[in-house]
Amino acid sequence: AEAAEAARRAEEARKQAEAAEAARRAEEARQQAAAAEAARKVEEERQWAAAAEAARKAEEARKQAEAAEAARKAGFTRVMVLTGHGFEPCEL
Repeated sequence: AEAAEAARRAEEARKQAEAAEAARRAEEARQQAAAAEAARKVEEERQWAAAAEAARKAEEARKQAEAAEAARKAGFTRVMVLTGHGFEPCEL
């Protein structure tokens, strides 16, 4: 009877250990999934920011082209452009 009780307790302990290991693995998988989702969101935000920056640069280039065209139509062949180094001449 004692041997049977010991065997039953050993089996119960083994099952508890298996359940604990399964729970640990499930938590690890959940954390990995959460980390992957966070990384995906960061990448999506980075892509949106890059697209917004590209759109801003394209709009700036469009405005510069319009300004250059207006200056050419007004008869100018050269203008002064404000750069990071001050005003510099720019051929149209």
